[in-house]
Amino acid sequence: MPTAPKDRRTLWLIIVILCTAGALALGIIAGYILRPPSPQDYEARIVGLETDLAVAQEELADAQARNAELVTLGKHELAAMREDLDRIEAEGLARAAAQVQEIAEIGAVAAHVMQQAEALGIPLDGDDADEPLAYSWIINGQTTGALILYPNGRVRSPRGSKSPKYSWRPEGSGFHLQFINSRWTFARTEPGIFTGHYAGSAKSRLGETAELRALAPAAEDAAWQQIAAAQAQATADARAAVAKPKVTAMPRKPVAAAPHDAGDRARTKGVSFAQVEANSRGTTNPRWDAYAASLRGRKISGTGWVCAIPRRRDGTGYDVWIDLDPPGLLFTNHEITAPILAHQAATPSIGDPVSFSGLILRADRSSVMGATLSLTACMLTFR
Repeated sequence: MPTAPKDRRTLWLIIVILCTAGALALGIIAGYILRPPSPQDYEARIVGLETDLAVAQEELADAQARNAELVTLGKHELAAMREDLDRIEAEGLARAAAQVQEIAEIGAVAAHVMQQAEALGIPLDGDDADEPLAYSWIINGQTTGALILYPNGRVRSPRGSKSPKYSWRPEGSGFHLQFINSRWTFARTEPGIFTGHYAGSAKSRLGETAELRALAPAAEDAAWQQIAAAQAQATADARAAVAKPKVTAMPRKPVAAAPHDAGDRARTKGVSFAQVEANSRGTTNPRWDAYAASLRGRKISGTGWVCAIPRRRDGTGYDVWIDLDPPGLLFTNHEITAPILAHQAATPSIGDPVSFSGLILRADRSSVMGATLSLTACMLTFR
């Protein structure tokens, strides 16, 4: 149905009114947006910027204060590190000086022994120069040779022989000496001097006497003090063992003793821990077991530091654990275990330097601790 002209005019009027209202609204909005800021707006913006600036200045001051604290702390830590380094260096130099002094003392003893032996016309091997129990053998006022008593019970005879058939054992303030076909008993008459008499079966030699004079009296006296202390401890251990209940052992088939050979004679020579440690690396278990068995009875000497002094599991005494690495290392362990007398155990402290000389009782190794040695008949010197 066609629209009337009146209705068309009304519709156009409504459209014109709406367009006019929209144009007015847009004009108002544009005028508000595009109008220039008022002084109040500028003042509000300035206040906001000042507030932001104050906050930024406070944060900067806090950062500077924290930076100053960190710098001060770093300086203190650096000073402490320098003090520790100086202390470690001083301790290392002191230990090195002590070791040098010990080596010098051993060298002095060896030089004195060699000098005395040369003056008496006694031939000595270089390996025997540092043995403290070295004596001149005197019969009827004449020096006939040198007698050396080794810690493992072996003997260097006055004629220079080191046969395994020669042996000695201490008893009281003296000792018994066994040669191939003769036996002597010596008593200590004064420091560095022993008087002995023949105690063998040959009647023609009964009444024969001999005199021993130490080539290094000071070192010899210190060695005998260690021997006397070891005898006292052994006596105490034996008495303690007697008081314990006896346990009947299962009978075992007797094993014939192996004859002495070149390998047995090699046991009288010393070995260093560096050699043991080198042989423990990169070798199979059977080879190591054979090598460890060959070490039993070998002499070893060295210096280290006290790591601990634990009581033995059976309660019969104490052992000293010796670390061959200087104190202060992060990863280290003791390489030497040696028996220590009860009266000596209270003297040293952890970290004290110690010199040791004894016989290897057992050699062990592990992937973590490496090679370790247990000693017997050990002489200890604490500094």
